[in-house]
Amino acid sequence: MLATVTRNGTEVGVFNAPGLPFAIEIALDVLEEIRHRAEEGFLRIGHGGLEFGGVLYGQSSEGVLRILEWRELEIEHALGPSFVLGEADKQQLETMIRHPEPSLAGLEAAGWWVSHGRGEVELRAHDVELHEALFPRPFHVALVIKPVRMAPALAWFFGRNGEGVLAAAPGGPPFELRSNASALIRPPRATAARRPMGGGAQATGQAPLAPPRPMGARRQEPPPQAPGDAASGAVPAAPTTDSAAHAPQPASIPSFLDAPPPSGRGFRWGLFSALALVSILIFSFALYLPRLIPAGSATLGLRVEESGNMLQIRWNQSNPKVLSADSGAVQVTDGGQVRDIRLDREELSSGTLSYLRQSGDVKVSLRLMDGGRVAAEEFTRYLGPAAPAGGSSTGRAAGGGSEAVRTEMRAEERRVDEALRQEAIRKQRLEDSIRILEKQLPNR
Repeated sequence: MLATVTRNGTEVGVFNAPGLPFAIEIALDVLEEIRHRAEEGFLRIGHGGLEFGGVLYGQSSEGVLRILEWRELEIEHALGPSFVLGEADKQQLETMIRHPEPSLAGLEAAGWWVSHGRGEVELRAHDVELHEALFPRPFHVALVIKPVRMAPALAWFFGRNGEGVLAAAPGGPPFELRSNASALIRPPRATAARRPMGGGAQATGQAPLAPPRPMGARRQEPPPQAPGDAASGAVPAAPTTDSAAHAPQPASIPSFLDAPPPSGRGFRWGLFSALALVSILIFSFALYLPRLIPAGSATLGLRVEESGNMLQIRWNQSNPKVLSADSGAVQVTDGGQVRDIRLDREELSSGTLSYLRQSGDVKVSLRLMDGGRVAAEEFTRYLGPAAPAGGSSTGRAAGGGSEAVRTEMRAEERRVDEALRQEAIRKQRLEDSIRILEKQLPNR
């Protein structure tokens, strides 16, 4: 869905979607910076991460919307990790739309972007409400990016059709966004935030590579200080000769690096042995640390993950209390209705349970039974958009549900299998590295 062309020496992604009455062109370095920021939030915390968003800037003419810049709307996430705005956030967003900063002269708000760490690539109910309220023009679009663990991110542009109707679901499979390493060595755009050079160094001559592009949030930079306005008040002394005035000044190097490093086979083997010993100590610490933690201090790890209208209720199946429990029970309070789901030992050891939600407020508790008494109990809660009308839930929502529920379950099983396969590959590589180190250590 996203074709790549080069215009005036700039790589541009071209997006055309069924029903969208105009084409969208976006600079690939802008797209890469937004993807990088979305994945940064996705990895910040577990279970979907923090969701970020902001404004897209560009120009619209002759049936083409060109997106040339972006800015992030910094919110405090007072309503949770999702990108949901409070009143103060909405006022700040209106200011960014109506009064772009001076560095964006000639550009106007072309739409907005948001990262979705949970759920599908679609506009949620509050996303549609925000778009209709603050982005009413026919060419305004919304870019939704969904980071995916160990896979390329997925994305889609949402806009109004010829009748002015905003589609909340993509018109086809979302396109993939892979990491674009070349964006890291291209020179920054004129509107990009400048990164100050450290240590008072001066750029002289032409560098072999362009400076790194500023990744992450775009913020308004304060005006640069004059050299004599620094806190210390010191001004660099002028060179005393003409040749010194034109020669590049080398950076200061610590004196301990001036001495030549030791050489010889003994030094190399000593360095290798030290590195091997550190690696073994780190691996041993990671391996035995769980055994050193008292069993009573470990939590059950009860959590709820959103997958469309399905909720994946998960817990730590390797917890000692879970392993020793005779049975368990999950109690779900959904929209005022309470459901008790019994679990035998085999179901407890699976560590997961699927449930088709009926509302946007679901409370979940997990109770473990051992010898007829309650051995442990934990609670969690899911807050999200309201569930579409017409859904039905019976018991576990995994057995006799609709075909859509079964399809969702199969997709979740495939994702879990792939995660387990990747984990097994990493474990095998680590074991191979340990065996190689064990063979080499006796030969010091």
